[in-house]
Amino acid sequence: MISVVVAGSRSIVLSATHILLVQVVAAQPGPWVETDPPLKQRNVDLTLRIERVFKRATDLTDGAEVRIAIVDYGRMTSRVFKVPGPWSERRLEPGARFVVFASGGGSPQEILRDPKMVLTDAEALADMELADEAEVEHLSMSAQCERAQKVAARLGFLFPEYLLERHGETIFANAEEFEPVARLLTTPQLGNVARNSLLHLVNTAADGGRAAPLVEDRLIRALFHLLALPEAAPFAENVVKVYLKNRIGRRPAWLTFRDAPAERERAKQVLAGRSEPEAAAIQDWLAPVIVDVLPDSRSLLLRATHVVRIVLTAAQPAAWERSGEAVSRRKVQLRVRVEEIFKGVEGKPDGERAVGIEQYRSDGKTGTPVPGAWSGMPVEAGQGFVVLGVAPGLQAALEAPQQVLPSAVAGEVRLVAAAERDRLAAPTVVEWSKTIAKELGSLFADWLWARHGEEALQKWSAADAVFSLLELPALAEAARNTLAGLAVSRAAAEPFRDAVGVRRLAKALFRLLGMREAAGLHDKAVSTWLPRSCVCTATGRSRGRRCSTTPSARRQSALWPPTRAAPTPHRSQPGSKGAEIAACLVSARSISRRRRRSLSAAASPSLSPWRARHRVGAWGARRRPGPGSWSR
Repeated sequence: MISVVVAGSRSIVLSATHILLVQVVAAQPGPWVETDPPLKQRNVDLTLRIERVFKRATDLTDGAEVRIAIVDYGRMTSRVFKVPGPWSERRLEPGARFVVFASGGGSPQEILRDPKMVLTDAEALADMELADEAEVEHLSMSAQCERAQKVAARLGFLFPEYLLERHGETIFANAEEFEPVARLLTTPQLGNVARNSLLHLVNTAADGGRAAPLVEDRLIRALFHLLALPEAAPFAENVVKVYLKNRIGRRPAWLTFRDAPAERERAKQVLAGRSEPEAAAIQDWLAPVIVDVLPDSRSLLLRATHVVRIVLTAAQPAAWERSGEAVSRRKVQLRVRVEEIFKGVEGKPDGERAVGIEQYRSDGKTGTPVPGAWSGMPVEAGQGFVVLGVAPGLQAALEAPQQVLPSAVAGEVRLVAAAERDRLAAPTVVEWSKTIAKELGSLFADWLWARHGEEALQKWSAADAVFSLLELPALAEAARNTLAGLAVSRAAAEPFRDAVGVRRLAKALFRLLGMREAAGLHDKAVSTWLPRSCVCTATGRSRGRRCSTTPSARRQSALWPPTRAAPTPHRSQPGSKGAEIAACLVSARSISRRRRRSLSAAASPSLSPWRARHRVGAWGARRRPGPGSWSR
């Protein structure tokens, strides 16, 4: 028996104080009387037997009989409208069974005469049995969904309401917890009433911001599954015009289908046959493309005319032939299938195409550069690649591309395509990129700097977003190296020497020294990046000449944006900016003592050289002069 009562709950299963299964033993209806046209009414004397008590707050027991007198209302016209009374429009005949929901106290006659809701056993019994089992056996949410799938054809709207009200906080906080609900939603046998209720409730919760990002992704994939389900055909139009339309503005397709590429292809096929304007917008969302072609851009993604992901279905390599001193060449005939288009192709090409390529190899020292973007690539059937080319057509771009990369880079290309489609600001792009930080490479870093680099050096919001990526431990080294190198090179230019973005870059580079994940870049940071950006900004010197900043500006730390706060505390004081610099230098064990002293003094120019020398020892710790050491 259900014991929990939640006043004000959306689910009547939880808010009701009494839930009873009753059967009509006898019914004596009176004549219809016109009262308030188009309404009519009649009095009916009923004898009801209690067959099962699902929930109670009185002494009602199974098998008890109760006699009540009710008022039954009906319509006098063919016009359809809701009539008053919970017992109205019910088949009040002996043998008929109903589930009665009531709230409040009183005698059994009062509870049954004016309940909150009366449903037939076909509408409510399966839902109530399932909810009763869940409460009595203390079933987990996933176990409830599994049992619901077994009786899916008999369910109505009661169980979906009960399930989401009882477990809503857990369901929408975790994708693993939401998975059983998604499977129930896409069960072919689920009745239309139950599916409609579950679909509406889940999407309402997502619209209200209750769903975690991964839950939103799983919901979007479930909606595409519903479109392909014949049993859910009555909901297809609503799914396209309302539910999917509302969802795709919140999550990018590359992130939604990141771990389900096969589902992405099925979603494209499902939408291919639909003609609604909303379907076209969803198709654009599923396969965003990079439109701009900028021949002078540093980023190959912007410079290229064609960017596609392909799969090799066959490869016939010829024998290697000598092509020069210590270089060999061979021709390879490929059969390729275009799997994904990122730029330069209208519509997906059908079938496979033949592509002839040339590969070169070095017969001399290992690592000697050789021409050709295809050189060094394993051309075997089943291999996937992302091809970037500058050519008049796709065929020419495939045969002589600018760059050929493993298909693993497709994730960052999808991110760039989505950002280009929506013209996203730097903070949003960086926030999205953190999800796949381990997969990012120089391709993404080049694009990010080409699109947002100038802004990052001049505006604090963009600078904080772009340079926070350097401080992300999970970021791949290739992306970190490329982004930092581009930023330092541009920051050294005259217009940006004292810009707010350069100070934020300096902060990121100093923090880089304290990251074990960036140990491979410590030498470069010390020998190249920090002297060219951070030291220049902090001391007001660059290439032997003084910057045009005032002495007070030069005393500002390079690690924070200018503020009107209290003066900077002494750098040995815990929590000060100088203390953070010292901690970073201590962590960077590969830095020599002399270099550490110069960087520490440059970051805190208010200290005299003597004090800087004696406050930063071999590993950046505070040290006093000892006997025999140089002193003032």
